[in-house]
Amino acid sequence: MPTWEAALAPFLHGQRLCLDLREKQAFADGHLAHAVHIHGKDALASRFSTLPARGVAFVVLCADGALQDTIALFQPPERWDIVGVFGLGSEEHIVEGIHPGYAVALPAFAQWAQAHGIWRSGANPRGADDAPALLFAPAPVVARACAWWDARHEHGTHTLLDVGCGAGRDATFLLARGQTHWHATTMDRWRAALERAKVLLEDNGLLARASVLEAAITDTGALRMHDTVYPFSEAPLPHAMYDMVLLIRYWNMALLQHIPKRVAPGGLVVLSHFVHEPRSAQGLVVEATLTHYDTPPIAARIQPGDIECLCAAWQAFGVWHVLENRIEPIEDKRPVQSVLFYRSA
Repeated sequence: MPTWEAALAPFLHGQRLCLDLREKQAFADGHLAHAVHIHGKDALASRFSTLPARGVAFVVLCADGALQDTIALFQPPERWDIVGVFGLGSEEHIVEGIHPGYAVALPAFAQWAQAHGIWRSGANPRGADDAPALLFAPAPVVARACAWWDARHEHGTHTLLDVGCGAGRDATFLLARGQTHWHATTMDRWRAALERAKVLLEDNGLLARASVLEAAITDTGALRMHDTVYPFSEAPLPHAMYDMVLLIRYWNMALLQHIPKRVAPGGLVVLSHFVHEPRSAQGLVVEATLTHYDTPPIAARIQPGDIECLCAAWQAFGVWHVLENRIEPIEDKRPVQSVLFYRSA
């Protein structure tokens, strides 16, 4: 194995993603710039969904006494692209394991990081030169929607509705962007998912700009909140209208009929869901995907013609345009149809 300094060379030339699992005081005393701090393996257990995707390299820091246990956390080993697990303390030696492990003297590590201009100290709030870097990526269509939005809105405050938000990664990604100021409403029927979303938003200092709601969508597209059923257009959400609505891996045709009633003029609807018969699409960008897969079942997928019918129905609620319509693979190569709808101002 290379020396710990040589092992860190890819980190210096890459995205510089770092997960720091040390105690709060140790982190405040000194850490790598833009590191994500999660205090210990118990706290990490509910945050694995926020870690880098397969093939994305990152560094893990921990206390030297926790080095062996930390290395063993990241299984199966082929799932993770870990540059190295570095246990900071008083000794230096190499640890054999399923990932490269190094015990490193803290003063030597700090000196190395200072020489490269990437050592920071101090507790929250962290400054702009030390804001935590998100370890995960959003759904690709969300990143494209944000880029489209940023190109047209240099300033201002905007509102997001994330339907079926899951662990909140897409909303967190959007809120963390510095160019425009967003307030988010995230909702899901699963309480466990909402708890993970709250944790992720709080970890990144964004919870004050988000409303995390437990809500279920009925078969008729109504919204059930606090044991009361509301028509979607009348549901007591924090905002009457939204500038962007996300429906990522969420497909409810009854709800979709009502979505435009709460989209502000000039707003976007960002939809991405599993699609049936991806090879039958005409006039779409179609990337390499699986053609046969088991979940979700066929009846729960986008069918040929669904998007066209949806866009036609929405014309009753303003003038709508399709900015993007493509079929692309998710990580396991199952196909999703990703669409950006724009409501004319």
